Amino acid sequence: ETIPPTCRQQFDPVEKRLRIYRASDAAAQR
Repeated sequence: ETIPPTCRQQFDPVEKRLRIYRASDAAAQR
């Protein structure tokens, strides 16, 4: 992860969505 803190804060909601998406995807695969 080479994202600066400022950008990280801006992309925080996106990262949360990605995490939820990954979690749901993993659950679907199972």
